[in-house]
Amino acid sequence: MLAGEGDPNPLYRDNILNLEHNDPELQRAWQRFPDPDADCHGYTWEYLATELIHEQWIHVFVHELHPLELRPVYVRVPASPGDIVKSCVPEVGASSVNSR
Repeated sequence: MLAGEGDPNPLYRDNILNLEHNDPELQRAWQRFPDPDADCHGYTWEYLATELIHEQWIHVFVHELHPLELRPVYVRVPASPGDIVKSCVPEVGASSVNSR
């Protein structure tokens, strides 16, 4: 996992995808968490998006009230290499994912 460096919130970026909750790639990313629940006053980890950063797909998760930090914490998990995430990218000319 990568700690959130720089701007923690990826939602303003152009190159993002939202994987379905049952997507095998997203399930693999969830397995990287030591405690995927980390319940703190009803807050737990949430999947935000998958973003393209420097030609690498990264899954972004947030915990709005992390039990150790007591503040929002963003975590980035590198996607598996290969065609798993590429299969989710729209064909050329589609507007939801732009190339940099």
